[in-house]
Amino acid sequence: MHRKYSLRLFLWALVCLIGSRCNKSFNPSASGNATQTLESLRQIDDYPVYTMIYSGDYGFSKYLKTGSMQFPVSQQAGLERGEKWGCSCFAALSQGVEKTFGRNFDWTNRASLVLFTDPPEGYASVSVVDLVFLGYSANPNLNSIDDRERLLGAPYFSLDGMNEKGVAIGMMAIPTARSPYDPSKISIGELQVIRLVLDYAATVQEAVRLIGQYNIEMAQPPIHYLIADRTGNSATVEFLNGTMQVIQNKVPWQVSTNFNLTGSGALTDYRQADCWRYKILWSELEKAGGCIKAEQGMQLLQNVSQTFSTGGTMWSAVYAISSGHMLFVPGRKYGSVKQFILKMNP
Repeated sequence: MHRKYSLRLFLWALVCLIGSRCNKSFNPSASGNATQTLESLRQIDDYPVYTMIYSGDYGFSKYLKTGSMQFPVSQQAGLERGEKWGCSCFAALSQGVEKTFGRNFDWTNRASLVLFTDPPEGYASVSVVDLVFLGYSANPNLNSIDDRERLLGAPYFSLDGMNEKGVAIGMMAIPTARSPYDPSKISIGELQVIRLVLDYAATVQEAVRLIGQYNIEMAQPPIHYLIADRTGNSATVEFLNGTMQVIQNKVPWQVSTNFNLTGSGALTDYRQADCWRYKILWSELEKAGGCIKAEQGMQLLQNVSQTFSTGGTMWSAVYAISSGHMLFVPGRKYGSVKQFILKMNP
């Protein structure tokens, strides 16, 4: 039997924990089977990494109708001053071959969750969540159902993922962003954009249209997004000077890291990019003509992975957006690649 569960107290506690500011009260009640969801949790690596299958609805459609909260991550999740955060995303989209989307999430070492969702009003997806955004420690105790309760909010904090329609998305921190504001539109958080795309976009074009329907609340650090689909389209979406900028791929590959592409010389010559990871990824994808297998994509991510005093590459994920396969490596353990599969829907 399905029972209705409210995440009001959980979300309020989370907001207080990470020092965020409420713009409008909001109650995304979850009507899924919470016990079944939490009992599906499995630890698959001592990094630690977990998997979880979310059973039923997590209330995201209600969230989109009711308003927003800000979810700034820097106070809880940021690196120390002087440290360089970084992330890398690429799309390899050559026609006639497997299309891949790769992503390194470079931040502070801590627990992560590979999350499977299948909402009744949206597309099924697989995504990855940094559990610190749910208030957990770097090595949390998740032995009991009570300890796991905050995991019911995990769909709201995915940082990259792929849905059953072959749309993949990842976020990267950037120095500055200012999104447009329209008082007639609902405001949603910058991380909730990822859930919006995974649940409702079947193409890059649809993803861009959906994002444009909301005000996007940018936290610190602000972010931009790379989105790709299995038809071979991709786009970097970023927000500057109160406008949404969409940079579409002109070749069968695209790269985004930690600088704004809008107005950058990297758009005409990748060698002008002020980021060594961008240069390496673009150069290798250009040599391959945007044609690489998932395993080759993981090697690319290893080539641009990082270590620094408080962490480094928390995970590397390669999404095969044609077939639904996912390769996953936590904590730069590239000798042991974990594999998952998402059933795709034509």
